[in-house]
Amino acid sequence: MHYSSNPNIFCASTFRLHHFLGLGATVKVSSESSLSGTVTGGGDNYSYLSACTLRATPAQNRSFSGWFEDGQYLSLSNPYTFSVTGDRNIIAKFTTTNNNYSLETSVSIHPINTNGLFQFVAGGTVSPGSLNSTAYATLNLKATSAAGFTFSHWLDLDSEKVLSAENPYPVKMTRDMRIQAVFSKNGFVIVPKE
Repeated sequence: MHYSSNPNIFCASTFRLHHFLGLGATVKVSSESSLSGTVTGGGDNYSYLSACTLRATPAQNRSFSGWFEDGQYLSLSNPYTFSVTGDRNIIAKFTTTNNNYSLETSVSIHPINTNGLFQFVAGGTVSPGSLNSTAYATLNLKATSAAGFTFSHWLDLDSEKVLSAENPYPVKMTRDMRIQAVFSKNGFVIVPKE
């Protein structure tokens, strides 16, 4: 067996194996916040060196600020076309044009068994609720647990990353954000029948 120090030979061989197995590279594309704009392009089963084109469309009062991967700037081109050499996870970022960012808050919803019937209840509340804020202002989010629930953490709904378990939680508005207060159930929750 011949080994090469050239990474392109390994990549090409890996792609040939993936192609033989009916697999290809995946290009995942997303917006840093769905409130800021939308993206198109990407998908599954790209063959080695095939072209992939991504497009970003800013929301009202937003402008496109670039494509990023693993926190690294890739390009300001829009549309952005590149040759696929492996799996990619590319994020479109946007900035404000009116010095305001949007915050959308929500709470986790939980299934509860009420006399044999399932219903869904909120684990608590968040204040302040959804709003627009001056860019770079700091807002203090506070989660209040409903009976039978305990606050767990704050979740960025766009990146699906845990932000903090701090409550209240100071959020600096450096971009549009969708944040969820996640609660956990304390054992069984009884909801009275009306």
